[in-house]
Amino acid sequence: DLATITTQPAEQTWTEYPINTAITYRYLRYLSPNDGWGNIAELEFYKDATKLTGAGIGTPGSYQEQGNTFEKALDGNTATFFDAPTANGNFVGIDTQATPATGQLTYEYWSNLGGGLTLDGVDWTSPPTGTKTLTALEGPTDWADNYGARIRGYIIPTVSGTYTLHLASDDYGDLWISPDANPANKTKVASVDGWTFPREWGKYASQQAAPRTLTAGQRYYVEARMKEASGGDHMAVGWTGPGIGTITVIGAANLAAYPATGARLAADEIDPLAISLFPNPADQQITVRFWVGQAQAVRLTLSNAAGQTVLHQTVRTTAGPNETTLGLRELPVGLYLLNVAQDGSRKTAKLLIER
Repeated sequence: DLATITTQPAEQTWTEYPINTAITYRYLRYLSPNDGWGNIAELEFYKDATKLTGAGIGTPGSYQEQGNTFEKALDGNTATFFDAPTANGNFVGIDTQATPATGQLTYEYWSNLGGGLTLDGVDWTSPPTGTKTLTALEGPTDWADNYGARIRGYIIPTVSGTYTLHLASDDYGDLWISPDANPANKTKVASVDGWTFPREWGKYASQQAAPRTLTAGQRYYVEARMKEASGGDHMAVGWTGPGIGTITVIGAANLAAYPATGARLAADEIDPLAISLFPNPADQQITVRFWVGQAQAVRLTLSNAAGQTVLHQTVRTTAGPNETTLGLRELPVGLYLLNVAQDGSRKTAKLLIER
């Protein structure tokens, strides 16, 4: 042990613990006390005034699979925290010799296309209409018609083990991955030959890739593509693996960007408030998924058929895909309008409550 924490640090306050050693270590970690559940909001290591970087390491999983994995203690956000699946023996830290995730992917899109639903209607070798940076392996939802899109970058696992990738898209889509960081070695591992709802992972058997072994800290080139004709549109890649019991969209802690070339930067062309509701019709609750261009508060207002406001909620967001859940238990069946607004932008979607 390089240092021992003997008193409980103050909440919402950074606490420094000086370490005096001349030895250079590859792995640096915080080991939680027994019955501590690994609870820590944020962890950083420094050499003099320089912050040390590396791939995150830690006990896989989270309490009741609520998503509070060890990556939350390394995401730069003191409002999130690590909450381990069991009480004892938990740790979080960094491997200083492994490639750190940058938390970003490149999203490219080709607008004003014909060619129907299939992927061969896009010239993937041509310069895209525009690009955008994503913080999850998921593109915008319901924002345009007659376009093609590609997400590409690197997956960097934080725990070695067997992973299974899953693809959801509307319309046709496919998923490629390389056994290393070289795009030339990629192979197609999953596809959607039709369409799915957002994050609907099990409509076609082809959506699930074969399990594969991934090594912590290693970069794997990944590429997902989709072609949209009209109606709903989306694309997302999720995975299961060590500590990930349910299919989860691959997030910033495990991503690094692949540089785009020949594109005109046109992020403002993407609908700043593309929204989708699931399920719809709904019963007890509804999940609202929306895309925002910048991290600002979003106001959600639900009105009944008479125009009366029956529910109002303000949501803090991050740039890119977001989602929140609205409880409908106390509302009667019928047709409602959900209004989503942010900084002058506004979108409305119909919601039907049935029981």
